[in-house]
Amino acid sequence: MAASILPLALRYLDGLPVDSDLSLTLEVEDLTSMPAQRIEEVIAEIPPGEMRGFFYGVLLMRNMIDACMGMPA
Repeated sequence: MAASILPLALRYLDGLPVDSDLSLTLEVEDLTSMPAQRIEEVIAEIPPGEMRGFFYGVLLMRNMIDACMGMPA
């Protein structure tokens, strides 16, 4: 499931400056396999705007997947 979302995420993140903290975080960590708690930490570092909204969507997707699989939040 996450693999099908990855191309959309990569296209959305194309405009992200290469030397930004968020870009460096995503270089080291895989957005599609981040635990919900880590996504919340990343969101806390992003200023309000579209990018923050995108990551809230990723967090909601992660929470839905966990709920469907019967995993605790």
